This record gives sequence, structure tokens and C-alpha cells, in this order.
Amino acid sequence: MACSPLRRRARRGRREFNLGVGFNYSNGEYGTSTTTEIVSIPIIARYERGPWIFKLTVPYLSISGGTSVVPGVGASPAAIRGAEAAVPVKRPPQGSGHRRFGDVHRLL
Repeated sequence: MACSPLRRRARRGRREFNLGVGFNYSNGEYGTSTTTEIVSIPIIARYERGPWIFKLTVPYLSISGGTSVVPGVGASPAAIRGAEAAVPVKRPPQGSGHRRFGDVHRLL
């Protein structure tokens, strides 16, 4: 589920700013014996100026359940082999996820 982006255009030249918010929820065992719930709420900002596009994503992430599940990957190899308890993984239950920044220069 995603919300509509807010748009702002400058009057001179090709400039555009977009801001969006998304939502993702998933749960399951992911190859382990415990249920894990993952909630992600990314905030996405995008700015275009001429041939340049800049994009920044800052997600809020909440994970509850076993520690052997890696978001976006699934169960760790040790958990798949049945060594779930032998793989201590420390992670915060909620907070800011990895920020991503990118830029693109269009040639055409």
C-alpha cells in the first residue's frame, strides 16, 4: 500500500520534487520454527533538475520474532540447518533502517 506523492514544480526549467510514503507488512516462519513479523514504512524523496535525478529513501523498520531471519533475505544458513539457537544475532526491534541515496544523469 503506498500513499500518493506530493509534487512541487518550479516555474523555470525542469525541476520537480516528489515525496512519498509506503507501507509493507509480512509475517511467516521463513524456514525457521518461530514466526517473525516485519513492518517497513519507507519515506522516499526524489528531486529532478535537468538531466539529474536524486533519490533518498529512509525506512522505519520493526521486526518481532526470531533473530535468525534477515529482512529481504530470509532465514540465515545456520537456521536452515537447524542451528537457530546457536546463532546469536543482536538487532534492535525497531528503528530507522538503512538509508539509501542515489543519483542518475540522463544522457538523452
